[in-house]
Amino acid sequence: MTTTVNTTASATTTSTPPKGRSLWSDAGRRFRGNKLAVASVFVLAFIVILAAIAPLLTPWPYDMILNNEALFNPEYEAFNDANFPRAPDFVNSLWFGSGVNDRDLFYRSMIGVLISLAVGLTASLVALLIGVIYGSVSGYFGGRVDQIMMRIVDIIYALPFMFIVILLMVMFGRNFFLMFAAIGAVEWLTMARIVRGQTLSLKSREFVSAARASGVSSFNIIRRHIIPNLLGPVIVYVTLVVPQVILVESFLSFLGLGVQEPMTSLGVLISEGAKRLEDAPHTLLFPASILAIILFCLNFIGDGLRDALDPKDR
Repeated sequence: MTTTVNTTASATTTSTPPKGRSLWSDAGRRFRGNKLAVASVFVLAFIVILAAIAPLLTPWPYDMILNNEALFNPEYEAFNDANFPRAPDFVNSLWFGSGVNDRDLFYRSMIGVLISLAVGLTASLVALLIGVIYGSVSGYFGGRVDQIMMRIVDIIYALPFMFIVILLMVMFGRNFFLMFAAIGAVEWLTMARIVRGQTLSLKSREFVSAARASGVSSFNIIRRHIIPNLLGPVIVYVTLVVPQVILVESFLSFLGLGVQEPMTSLGVLISEGAKRLEDAPHTLLFPASILAIILFCLNFIGDGLRDALDPKDR
């Protein structure tokens, strides 16, 4: 009786298939093993949290011109002078000093972090979504479909970027969120070309041919076999798109088509600080250092994701 029970239990244990690991669980494990990438995630998260709680760390509103308030309010007597931009002043809670327009540079830098990251990440996600789908479909089907889709990309490429932005502004009016659409409507073009080139090389691989021979639909082949094998180069490209989008946003704001006063972004602060580099270097040093740290973190995170999602390491 005991022998029978043990044999049954042994058979049950043997028949239980081992639990497999998914692509994403393997990628997460490899990413956590990259100490530099994980540290970059924490640094970037710290900067974002610091930007979110900035109103609690300074008594000065981001749009307050300190010198103007000092002229009419005795409470701001410490600022009753025209010597600005002001150097960092810890006594008066001016952690980064004041900017070109005599506003609290710390608070404005933190707002710049949020706006620049919002513009960069949103436009990059738009480029990622449209570019990956468009490029993978074009590359996989090839032939006349590929020719037509790539000619559309070429036509949009030929249109001046500023013409598209100005046209959108004239049609819909100046809108902060419209800038996301304007930048994202252009940045996906390069993504589509990169994805198309990778898809052309992947669709002739053995695992794609095997899936096609077993009757898997074209949609499922693209979704389950092509796109997962594109994630490595795509993620790396996205980490390059984010800083590029931030610079594009700065250029648009400089021309009066992007972020406007009293709001600001890191690109605008850097542009203003560069003009006062000789007499007020802190106006450039702080926002430029924050932007540099963010870009380093994004690059390290991108390298970590590339290594984690590399098909060769599976």
